[in-house]
Amino acid sequence: MEKYDLIIVGAGPAGIFTAVELLRHGSKKKMLLVEKGKPVEKRHCPKAEVGHCVNCRPTCAITTGFSGAGAFSDGKLSLSYEVGGDLPTLIGEEFAQELIDYTDKIYLEFGADPHVEGIYTGEDIKEIRKNAIHAGLKLVDCPIRHLGTEKAQELYLAIQNYLADNGVEMRFNTECENIILEEDGCKGVLLKDGDSLLPVYVNSLSMLGYETVIGPGNLPSNIAQGAAALCVAIKTKNKNFRQLAVSGGVTALLGVTEPALFGVNVRLRKPLIATTIGGGLGGLYAGLTGVRRFGGGGAGLAAIGLYVGENPMNVINALISAAIAFVATFAILWFIGFDDVPEEA
Repeated sequence: MEKYDLIIVGAGPAGIFTAVELLRHGSKKKMLLVEKGKPVEKRHCPKAEVGHCVNCRPTCAITTGFSGAGAFSDGKLSLSYEVGGDLPTLIGEEFAQELIDYTDKIYLEFGADPHVEGIYTGEDIKEIRKNAIHAGLKLVDCPIRHLGTEKAQELYLAIQNYLADNGVEMRFNTECENIILEEDGCKGVLLKDGDSLLPVYVNSLSMLGYETVIGPGNLPSNIAQGAAALCVAIKTKNKNFRQLAVSGGVTALLGVTEPALFGVNVRLRKPLIATTIGGGLGGLYAGLTGVRRFGGGGAGLAAIGLYVGENPMNVINALISAAIAFVATFAILWFIGFDDVPEEA
């Protein structure tokens, strides 16, 4: 399981320049840049062919991907602190201008056009300035560096390659689902990979030494499968099916659910209703009490040792969540019943 010294979420300008600055200052940190869109060279909007927006899923090629929306803009960089927001008020006009000039130099290093627009002199400008003053306005002289749409994509590709060449790992088409906060700050991120929760489990275990999703959720779920199968074993009149339900129920309690799930519960259907409710109640308790699993492995009573930590209540709460799942599932199925499997003649 991979560990990183620094994880940057989002490959927009803020994320890009965070990585660039760290490298420029000689950082040897192991860095990961997470971006839910595509690398800049693979970003393409279908509108250019079909003439209208097709609502791309899961992400829009215009707004997401390396460099954000800037990759498809005409790339105008305003080079004056007097334009663009409240930054000069917050950090001071002189420092704001220093930062703008510093950033502009980085763009030039990666291939920006050295020509600057917006610096005009002459009688016409003087007249416009005079009229502005009379109207209570201020005409701001703002130098503008025009990258152009195609040039902007080339420039950001150069930055992307620079980051890759200097050891920054970049994971595209990867969405950050949440951040992990622990006492003195942020300890990591939870990643979403389609419908899979595996990245959540992997990242949490590798960064924190425990996880609170896969194991604590699967434990009551598996116990519920076992409870349903054992309830069927008690109520069924079919001796052969009873043997299958008993063995499936016991193995499910230990963490292997396939015999109970496919051999009994799916076959009878109503046990699935009971397991959904009972397992959900057990999982709810585990979530509310913050049950943690401290390693990878099975999700049954055979692996209950994975919940043993410094706090003895953790394993107790794990067992309580399992008990809730068992009792609730068994009681619900006992009440709603099921269509029994007839004895073969």
